[in-house]
Amino acid sequence: MRAWLKLIEQVLLALWAGALVGVGALVPPVIFQHLSDRHSAGVLVGVVLRQITVLSVIVATVLAAWALLRVAKSARWSAIGSRLAPAGLLALSQWGVRPLLEIARVASGADSEPFRAWHAVSTGLYALATLWVLGLLVSALRR
Repeated sequence: MRAWLKLIEQVLLALWAGALVGVGALVPPVIFQHLSDRHSAGVLVGVVLRQITVLSVIVATVLAAWALLRVAKSARWSAIGSRLAPAGLLALSQWGVRPLLEIARVASGADSEPFRAWHAVSTGLYALATLWVLGLLVSALRR
């Protein structure tokens, strides 16, 4: 039974990592290439990023619950935190930085320095979360 739990964890991490990489690296360029209106493209990318954030929160919660079952008591909080952290980074980007990004876009335009700065913060949080999940996957595959 324990082997099945390990395999399920590895599959969930692989799917999560694949979704993050796919959405982060493939979706925005394709959308911006095929939609002539940059604002509409940005809105559509935002919808996709919101969905991947919600999916990440769900997957992270499931993995944290599994950590409660599988990990020794002494390491539980570390294991739970390491699984919840990437979803927290994505949530911060989505519900903390994105509103500031939108304010900067409306106030100064999409080509403004404030917009680019907040976009860089959001992109950095997404990249960090993606790398974190990839690290969790590598760690799970080595166990």
